[in-house]
Amino acid sequence: EWSLQLAPTPDILAWLGEHKSDGQVLIGFAMESDAETAREAALSKLEAKNLDAIILNLLREGESGFGIDSNNVELFVGQKTAQSQDQAQYQDPPYAFGGTKLDVALQLVDQLSVSLSGVSPSGNSSSTKKKS
Repeated sequence: EWSLQLAPTPDILAWLGEHKSDGQVLIGFAMESDAETAREAALSKLEAKNLDAIILNLLREGESGFGIDSNNVELFVGQKTAQSQDQAQYQDPPYAFGGTKLDVALQLVDQLSVSLSGVSPSGNSSSTKKKS
């Protein structure tokens, strides 16, 4: 009989958030399997880990996740406001992207560059759709 003992790993993203420098951008990723709590979990991670943005990937068998070439994600971009430096605000509804994994990755890079710096890498305004 085999036995495998696992040890917890350090939370690298939390450490990075705690040690983030002014002007540094930190983006997280959340893979969730429960559609009812996925957004809440992602937004909790956005705030708790001091992230600037988080990409939520809801695992949907046959639609997105592992072993297939397509994906659907939601992007939440956090914003600290002058009135609320202690509590992150985020755009609502989130940005939503779908397609091949390559297409989704390119859309995310384009939208993140616009949302976090105001400039698109392609020089164009980003083509995003807000989830309704």
